[in-house]
Amino acid sequence: KGGPSVVICAEYDALPEIGHACGHNLIATAALGAGIGAAAGLSGVGVAGQVVVLGTPAEEGGGGKVLLIERGAFAGVDAALMAHPAPSDVLRPSVSALQQLSVTFGGRNAHAAGAPWEGRNALDAMVIAYSAIAALRQQLPPDALVHGVITHGGEKPNIIPDRTTAEFVVRSRGARQLGRLKQRVLACLQAGADASGCGLEVKEGEHVYLDMQHNEPMVEAYAAHLTALGAPAVDDPRGFNAFSTDMGNVSYVVPSIHPVYGIPAEAGNHTSLFSDAAGADEAHAATLVVAKALALTALDLISDPELLGRAKASFTAQMAEVG
Repeated sequence: KGGPSVVICAEYDALPEIGHACGHNLIATAALGAGIGAAAGLSGVGVAGQVVVLGTPAEEGGGGKVLLIERGAFAGVDAALMAHPAPSDVLRPSVSALQQLSVTFGGRNAHAAGAPWEGRNALDAMVIAYSAIAALRQQLPPDALVHGVITHGGEKPNIIPDRTTAEFVVRSRGARQLGRLKQRVLACLQAGADASGCGLEVKEGEHVYLDMQHNEPMVEAYAAHLTALGAPAVDDPRGFNAFSTDMGNVSYVVPSIHPVYGIPAEAGNHTSLFSDAAGADEAHAATLVVAKALALTALDLISDPELLGRAKASFTAQMAEVG
């Protein structure tokens, strides 16, 4: 009863067609293992505190952790931890803020050969907008990214399309930069509408993913336990170091860490080869080591007031810096 409360986040959603190509099956395994280990440790040392394994669905675009924050799941929590598999280790991965945009251009049908002048080509609008965004990318800094796919381009070549749709993702290093980048992307989309005489509808994703504020005292404690377990982290940002996660939002609420750990894989995350790797025995062996390090870090935060105090002080300083 009482004492500090530490949350270990368990993700578990898969990707369409390619399954657990981001290794969320391993994230859930690590969280459950860490929770079981930390609970056993707490009962053994007789220290007041609690470890909560929190299921966090819909990380892949659904903003599950954002909803959990809004509904009070992190109220009264002192710290939050999780770890993510990738082809290599990164203790402090560069996590970008993210905004999703659903785009629809509306035009007017016409026969493409008989009377094309009567139409308003929604595919032209989309192509112009997509090309403008592609040109914009040349002038963006390395930490600003825009990705998009055209999800509907029309029905038949001899029908001028009256409706096209696309999904875009805008990423930047922080929330302020994200807002500025989004405005530039919206200008590209509007250019497509203006040039083609089509209407434009943009629906912004309900949840903005924030960048990750890594808590340095917690990162250091986790890294020390990995070393003690004979598996010291070797930072290699080439493996998985430009992504977004709703754990970033958690890091703006409580002191948090989101280290990336390596598993044997022939390709990176979000590929079918990584899905195969995430189901292999070697990946599960690496995950169990990570689970132990997470459990020990959670126990440190509960049993060591000095460490928890430094983690909270670091968090307060980070929040003051980002405003």
